[in-house]
Order: sequence, then structure tokens, then C-alpha cells
Amino acid sequence: MRKLLLDLGMKQEGATEIHSDSSSAIAMTKNPVFHGRAKHIEIKHHFIRELVAKKEISLKFCRTDDQIADIFTKALSYSRFSYLRSKLGMGEFESRGCVTNMIQTPQSAKLPQQLGPPKQLNSPNG
Repeated sequence: MRKLLLDLGMKQEGATEIHSDSSSAIAMTKNPVFHGRAKHIEIKHHFIRELVAKKEISLKFCRTDDQIADIFTKALSYSRFSYLRSKLGMGEFESRGCVTNMIQTPQSAKLPQQLGPPKQLNSPNG
């Protein structure tokens, strides 16, 4: 995300906060001690550790109940979905009706492929 912002000409000040509901994952990124039971994920967390050390990211604990990203990653009940949607600043909206009248565009506004085959200049049929 930082690199995308930089490409857009905006420099981010401070570390990017990443919220996780896994306290053990956060602990592994802060503690350089080798964890034998977590050997299969050691490489991934080594990369995260480097970013934490460079203060490019900071990891924050977030209770599972407050994990807003669940709206994008899990099947939710309607009440849970509504709660998380409101946390995103979005809400339910009512329909304002439907289209009853269509506006016709003038022939001149049609695209060239809709007008038919092009006419040839200097042809015997004119």
C-alpha cells in the first residue's frame, strides 16, 4: 500500500497499521526466536519482522468481534453483516423507484458502427 501511495505521489508518514486477531502471529513477528512448531511459516514472518523493524508497518491486536475485514472474507449472518457494514460507514438505502421513461438519443449521436457500412466516395452509385 505504501508503494502504491508513493507511485501516486503521496508519501505516507509513520507506519502502516495492520490489525490482526491473532496474538500469536503478532508475537512471532516481534520475537526473533525460532519456533519449532511454526517452521512452515517462519519465512513469511521473517519478511514481516523486517518491515516492523524498519517501522514501515506496526501490528495491532484487534478482537475477533471487531475485525471489520470479516465482511469481505467470511459468510456472515445478517445482523453481523449489518454491524460490520455500519463500521465501514455504509448503511442500507431504500430504492428510489425505477426507470419509467426512456430518453431516445438522436440519430447523430449513434456510434459509427451503428450507422451501417461506410459509403464509398466516387462510386458509380454515388
